[in-house]
Amino acid sequence: MRARRALASACLALLLLPVGAGAHPHLFVKPAIGVVAAEGELLLQVRWEWDELWSSEILFDCDLDQDGVLDEAETQQVFKYYFSNIEEYAYFMKVRVDGEVAPVEVRGFQVEVLEERIVRYEFQVPLGCTAEQGVAGLQLDVLFNDDSIYTAFDDKVGVLAGQGDALADVAAAKYRFYGVEISFWYEP
Repeated sequence: MRARRALASACLALLLLPVGAGAHPHLFVKPAIGVVAAEGELLLQVRWEWDELWSSEILFDCDLDQDGVLDEAETQQVFKYYFSNIEEYAYFMKVRVDGEVAPVEVRGFQVEVLEERIVRYEFQVPLGCTAEQGVAGLQLDVLFNDDSIYTAFDDKVGVLAGQGDALADVAAAKYRFYGVEISFWYEP
C-alpha cells in the first residue's frame, strides 16, 4: 500500500513540474542568398521573408499610416525596433570566405511588404574581398542560426534572381535545431 502511495505521489509530482515553453521557435524565416559586386567590393546579398504573424507585428508597429507600404521613416522604425537589436548576435549569421571567418556588418537594409502583407528584409554583408579577388572563385559558407531557438530558418534556401549563374554547388542543410548552413562556390 505504501509503495502504491509513493508511486502515485511521484507521478503526481512529475505531472505538476513546469514544462519549458521556450524550447521551440516563434518566428520563421525563408532565407535567400546571392553575391553582388558594388564599388569594387564583393557583398553577400541576404533576403529574409518573415512569417505572417511576425510580419503583422512589424506592420502593426511600423506601418504608421497603414497603407501597406513602408516609406523611409517607417523602414527606419523597422530597422531600429525589429532588426538592429540582433546586432549583438551578429544578425544570426556566421560567414566564412575560403574558410576564413568574415565579420558580419550589415549594409543597405531595406524592407518590402509583399502580397498578403508578408514582410521581407534585404541587406548586404561585406565579404572582406574585392571583386577582383573573387574572379578566381570563392568558397562561401553562410550559417543562419538563432541559438535561443526563438527564430527558425527554412532549409529551402533561395538563390536570388540573376545570380544563379555565379553561384555553383549550392547546398543547404539543417544546422542544430532550427538553423540552416549554406555552402556554395562564387564563380563570376
